[in-house]
Amino acid sequence: MRQIVKRFLCITAVMTLQVTAQAADSPAENPILNIPPKPAVKDDIMFYASFSTQTKPEISVDGRDIILHGSEIKSNEGLNGRGALFLSQEGYAEIGSMNVFPFEGTISFWFKPVGDPVGGSHTYMSWAWQNGGWPYMVFSQGWWEGSGGAGYTYFVFENYINGGSKATDVSIGKWAHFTIAWKTAENGVEIKIYQNGLLHLRHMSDPDKKNLQQDASIKGNIYLGADLGSSLANQRRAHGYINNLYIYSKYLSDEEVKKQFLKDAPEDIKADADNPFAWMNDAINNKPKEKRDAKGNLLESRAIMDEGSFYLNSKGKIDKIIDRIYLAGYNVIVTCVNHGRGAEYFTEFGKMSDRAVNFHKEFPNYNPYEYFIQKAHEKGIEVHSWFCVFMNQPLNKEPAAYPEFAIKGDDHFYNGYDPGFRGLIVNIMADHAKNYKIDGVNLDFIRLGGGLDTEIAAKEYFRIYKRNLNDDRNDAEKMAEFASYCVSDVVKEIRGKLNKLRDGIIVSISGTVQLKKDGFAENGRNPNTWLDQGWIDVAYIMDYFKQLGTTRFDVGRKESLFPEGYVFIVGNYEHAGKVVPREAELVAKLIDYCRRKYNDGNGVATYIYSMLSDEQIKALRAGPFKELSKPSWKTNPPKADHLFDSKIGEKKEHAK
Repeated sequence: MRQIVKRFLCITAVMTLQVTAQAADSPAENPILNIPPKPAVKDDIMFYASFSTQTKPEISVDGRDIILHGSEIKSNEGLNGRGALFLSQEGYAEIGSMNVFPFEGTISFWFKPVGDPVGGSHTYMSWAWQNGGWPYMVFSQGWWEGSGGAGYTYFVFENYINGGSKATDVSIGKWAHFTIAWKTAENGVEIKIYQNGLLHLRHMSDPDKKNLQQDASIKGNIYLGADLGSSLANQRRAHGYINNLYIYSKYLSDEEVKKQFLKDAPEDIKADADNPFAWMNDAINNKPKEKRDAKGNLLESRAIMDEGSFYLNSKGKIDKIIDRIYLAGYNVIVTCVNHGRGAEYFTEFGKMSDRAVNFHKEFPNYNPYEYFIQKAHEKGIEVHSWFCVFMNQPLNKEPAAYPEFAIKGDDHFYNGYDPGFRGLIVNIMADHAKNYKIDGVNLDFIRLGGGLDTEIAAKEYFRIYKRNLNDDRNDAEKMAEFASYCVSDVVKEIRGKLNKLRDGIIVSISGTVQLKKDGFAENGRNPNTWLDQGWIDVAYIMDYFKQLGTTRFDVGRKESLFPEGYVFIVGNYEHAGKVVPREAELVAKLIDYCRRKYNDGNGVATYIYSMLSDEQIKALRAGPFKELSKPSWKTNPPKADHLFDSKIGEKKEHAK
């Protein structure tokens, strides 16, 4: 993974959610931050270009023409038969940076893609900040990496402090209206993303991150259709048409954004602003594919994820948690037992986290995870243990649980290129399954985050391929295959060990869709390969936004030899200055949609238990979970022992 990408936290790119964000004030001028006064412009409009007939903007603070590079104004291609700015696959445009007020603003425009929005990437806009380290702003469909970025819209206001994304579908040849907004305050920067008048994301930067610099200014110009504002410049281009670009010095409200959308919206998409569930219409007439046993019991897996290791608790509190999960209608709990800082359960194999050690010292004769499993099973609820496989996340400046495998200068990942660590983590998971009567193992952070430039990686590369790593270091395809080999090593080995331990242990991963045309993922996470090989039973696709990214998901299922293994994890929370439970009606509708469209194999899933409100429980039981069910799984037997056909050398038998 490129270093620059590590410097921001994308909400969907990882399974983890730090539920600690704080609400923000929104002063136009904040004396504590020393924010300068806004420019004196009419109606807060800094810039407006319709692109209907000319390159000269109708409104511009600096009065400059728009600079075109391989792009042009095309008549009759814009909204309602007018002209539009056409951006070719190589083209882009520039406007002056004076047209943006760095501390508060809103940018809105219409875009109609010509290129492929499923696997491709469209950079709508970018700019560079003046300060050191090359901080940037980027708004794009897709991300630089092919390993998880496609299918999402990213608004990274300043990559060192703030990033966010939302799931979306952008159809070729169809206009879509985008709005991004930001405001800086004493406790961070708040951003919003809208599509077709609907708010898809509100996100506050982490409170422990620095605020936007008081002397913030933009370096160079604003780039339309190019990522030239970033250090990964010149890699992506928007391919399509732009109309009606507005830049405001004001943080527009929901009502103002909706009004802006309706002003120019074609009739066929105006209804989008009034019906946030319109995208679900493709399954509205479907009936859920229900399966029953000989006694008539409904068979359907319904998983809910817990990240807080809530089982490290008293028996009374565990009982209440299990009762709430049962009451909501869930029958599978995927709970985190290793969050990158050692085991959160009692074990004599490997290292326990400080939290687990302290709990064990206080209650030496009580095993809370054992009790948790027992009580869940009494209610007919399966327990799947969730491991953050390659994650290294010590708390409070504690040392890494396994410092010998930590990547120097990186406190987020262990070195997965090291066969020693891979063997260790596989044995930790197998030992856990041996000593606890779990029903499944979930692999999160099942991807690499560094270590390629280490000595151990070079040794491992030579062992596998009999080639010098330095000779191939700049070959992206070879490096992606190498990473994929190492990560798949863990997936295949844990599947084999669990199969030998006892029948019926479900293996799942948490990740994103990987399409065949993407090739092997550069971070090594390839759920399509693992499903096809039979090494996993479920690929939980993390998609926590109001609109699910169904286009890419549907393609992934169509390409897979085991489409039943693809399952959306829908979110039940929102970022509204702070993290809060999502409105109950939407949670129920999201799960109902998944049951109607995809319930042909391994059920439905929700993230996260800590946001499961009483209102959500009522809505689920009145709707999609009205009838209780028993867990049911479709499994895919493991295939041949080789990993894949190597692009580096001959076909390799999997290393033992």
